[in-house]
Amino acid sequence: MLVRQDGATNLFGRSAQQVAVQNAVGAASICGWRASTNPDPNAVGAVTYSLLVDVYDDTTHYSEETVQGAKHLDGIGEKAFMFQAADLLSLEFVYRGQMVSMRYSITSLLAHQDSGASSDQLVALAKEAVGRM
Repeated sequence: MLVRQDGATNLFGRSAQQVAVQNAVGAASICGWRASTNPDPNAVGAVTYSLLVDVYDDTTHYSEETVQGAKHLDGIGEKAFMFQAADLLSLEFVYRGQMVSMRYSITSLLAHQDSGASSDQLVALAKEAVGRM
């Protein structure tokens, strides 16, 4: 597993639980982590944190050239980038012929922390993931 529970917990700032994720994207493997500020995810004001990690056995899914606002990153695998779209912070990297996609979001009906504020932590998780590959 590229991202362990302690890594997701650190990213979320609260205890992370692994969740089953359907592999609708054709990845070689996929894992998901989730946490919430309220055990009832439908509670008004509950903040939900999620992290999905997909691993592809090729590099064709790497999309830095096609993503508007992509920020190139050095020091993660052979090539990497990050971008943010609303509540979703995404990081992709290529290492040893595989492409990894990490998608982190913070969602709530009320005002909440911007997922982009955790970009350094997501980069650290990606570097740890490279070390496990």
